[in-house]
Amino acid sequence: MICHCLQVTEETLVQAIDTLGLTTLKEIRSCTGAGDGCNACHRRLLKYLERRSSVAVVSASGTGQ
Repeated sequence: MICHCLQVTEETLVQAIDTLGLTTLKEIRSCTGAGDGCNACHRRLLKYLERRSSVAVVSASGTGQ
């Protein structure tokens, strides 16, 4: 569970970031609801954004390194 207040799972978050191309915390909050409660998960959400954007950059470059 990534966002305990609103019961948003890691799977839901990653799927939304990947399929909708989310790049900001505001977009995550709007599309999934995660982070709209007590805000305790904001750091975790931002880390997912950072990781997913790194994966996208590696995939786009085709190097895999």
